[in-house]
Amino acid sequence: MNTETILERTTSFREDLLKDLTDTEFAIYYLEAALADYKEDGNTESLWMALRDVVKAQSEMGNWGEYQKERLANDREAAIDYLQLTLEEYLIDGDLPFFIKGLRTFVESQGGVSELSKRTNIKPEIFLEVLSNENAPRLDMLRTILNSLECRLSIEPQARTNATLETATDSP
Repeated sequence: MNTETILERTTSFREDLLKDLTDTEFAIYYLEAALADYKEDGNTESLWMALRDVVKAQSEMGNWGEYQKERLANDREAAIDYLQLTLEEYLIDGDLPFFIKGLRTFVESQGGVSELSKRTNIKPEIFLEVLSNENAPRLDMLRTILNSLECRLSIEPQARTNATLETATDSP
């Protein structure tokens, strides 16, 4: 067999990997392995590469979002953890579109906008606007959404940057 024939019959590792990553369970194991490697060696480049590969493969198949919604719909504790993680990420980096997308995924996993509308007696159009808008929803609307889903925001004190805090009474 000549080199040309061998190359024609050989698939690339990347092509095979992306094909394997369309299987959601395989993608989860792959990400878990990448995360374990990251914890061991601190190499963010490999972790990001693994994340990119999974996103590429899953988005081409369109099943990651559906898998996530189904998983959250069937596991209330996982759904709450997902929403809490999304909120924590937002509080850390201020990435509102990411938070809104996470909130939208959570709402969809819990019956969607129509179910939320029934629970709150608020028109679906209002929820659709809030869940598609990258501007911050009003806090009372967010509270209403979360309350109807039997959730609440978690508030924790931030770590102090200074050992002492100055107050208006401390100033001369």
